[in-house]
Amino acid sequence: MLCCHHYAESAQPSAPGSRDSSANSRFERLGFPIHLTFGPIDLLAATSHSADFRSPLTVVRIDRRRAADSCRRFILATLSLCVAAPVTAQTSAALRGRVFDTSGAVLIGATISVRNHSTGFARSVRADEEGRYYIAAIPAGPYEITADATGFGVERIRELTFEVGRTLVRDFSLRVGDRNESVVVQAELPLVDAATATVGHIVSPSTIQTIPLNGRHYVDLGLLVPGSVVPSQTGFSTTPIRGTGALAFNTAGNREEAVGYLVNGVTTNNLTFGSLGFPPPIGSIQEFKVDNSTFSAEYGHVSGAIVNLVTRSGTDQFRAEAFEFFRNDALDARNFFELRSAEPSRFERNQFGGSFGGPIIPDRSFFFAAYEGQRQRQGLDVNSLVLNDQERAATTDPTVRRLIELIPRANLFDSDGTPRFVGSAAASVDEDTWTADLRQNLGAHDRFQVFFGRQHVSGLEPRSQGTTVPGFGLRREIVKSIVTVNHTHIFGSAVNEVRFGQSGQDGSSFPATPLNPASFGIGNGVDRPIGLPQMIVAGALNFGGPAIYPQGRNDALYSVNDTVSYVANRHSVRVGGEYRRFFNDNFAEGTGMLNFPT
Repeated sequence: MLCCHHYAESAQPSAPGSRDSSANSRFERLGFPIHLTFGPIDLLAATSHSADFRSPLTVVRIDRRRAADSCRRFILATLSLCVAAPVTAQTSAALRGRVFDTSGAVLIGATISVRNHSTGFARSVRADEEGRYYIAAIPAGPYEITADATGFGVERIRELTFEVGRTLVRDFSLRVGDRNESVVVQAELPLVDAATATVGHIVSPSTIQTIPLNGRHYVDLGLLVPGSVVPSQTGFSTTPIRGTGALAFNTAGNREEAVGYLVNGVTTNNLTFGSLGFPPPIGSIQEFKVDNSTFSAEYGHVSGAIVNLVTRSGTDQFRAEAFEFFRNDALDARNFFELRSAEPSRFERNQFGGSFGGPIIPDRSFFFAAYEGQRQRQGLDVNSLVLNDQERAATTDPTVRRLIELIPRANLFDSDGTPRFVGSAAASVDEDTWTADLRQNLGAHDRFQVFFGRQHVSGLEPRSQGTTVPGFGLRREIVKSIVTVNHTHIFGSAVNEVRFGQSGQDGSSFPATPLNPASFGIGNGVDRPIGLPQMIVAGALNFGGPAIYPQGRNDALYSVNDTVSYVANRHSVRVGGEYRRFFNDNFAEGTGMLNFPT
């Protein structure tokens, strides 16, 4: 794997003259992150290779002898630099430290155990000849920790919370005595991650579940991370979408497209725009961590930050919750420009849902399911130039007369006597999101997890592309989905974590009023009911269209990654690889635009 990684960059895209289709482009991403850590020095060697293979076949020629020689030189040079320290897992936590007696001598063969009584997860290791121990791949959550050795009493920590992506360091000092004697630590102070140089922030389960969050979009919690700023309202991926919020945020001075999003260790980035591909509902999230500086080599596909999210799972107890959040315009003030009404425009938002989880087989199999729905109805202010009655009556052209019927009559004349229509246009959002999590403890050395999510969003945006009268705008429909599969296996001093993921979306946007231009006598070459051309009159009356719709796309991202962590005495090696394949199919038509200066 090292050799393949070393020479992966010799792959070249096909010649500029090869076939290129924006409607069906394929991206292949191949990377082999290698994390070797030695003593006080942390050496990261990684290359995340990304190539756009425009031809169906790309041949890579590798000199195997040169590759083997280069790999041997690289490994020998690395190992000669210094001595190792353990590394952390990607979507889980780790615990390491040393075991001593009260005199300061190391206890060889002492047993350190971690156990989560709610999920049945348990793991034990023995301290080596230097009294060191290391427990990898611990799922995030609270655990009981015990340390014991022959001829010594037991030290037990009732509850120690592990957070995603962190390596905790905890030393134990055991007293001489009988094993029936124990020292119990009822409350352990939070431990600092002293094993890595990563700079990040963890958004805890209590924060996710209890903080007031308008709209219930978890990406908004990224603003709690030091170094994050309120995103631009005109940014590409940070522009909020009505009812669904923004799909990215800015942190550590980076663009929003430079943030990578992981769900259970599987990337969910929309590789077309670099934004969040599937937003899990709040009820399905256990916690997430944002690393925005000096993160590990295995996250090498972005330059800005990594959002590492883990989903909730069931426990040995059945638990359920239900909720509804309601907001309306009862306490809203009237907009200053709502000149025709003393009441504010309509606003109603209902967000509702629930979750249910528990055991299938106690201590072995668990499930957790969550649902969240939203129904939002909103009136948006419109103020448009329209025709007066005399102008309507004077029109003789049959096409224009038919178009005039789509324009509302004036209900207000300004101080200059200009006829205007002032009112509101209806905007709506319907959103439904389902997720399910299944976890299985396959004995002491294997753990299996499957997570599935699906989201359907439909909405009406009446003022898209500057439309100024009701009855037009765009209607959008989008379906997003995600599947992640994780398997963790422990064999001896090594831990293997293999993951598979599939995420995608199928969405389209159409004119809200799909009229046929030919039936109005408009000869623009369109004879199907996809919408009228967008017509702009005197820069103040805008109806029809929108000009750039219909359009849509269908994305599918497949990824497989495997990481092996090996610990031997004071040395550890972490090596892995990832393969991604991204499909993107687009369509775009457009109704066109007619601009009349007067």
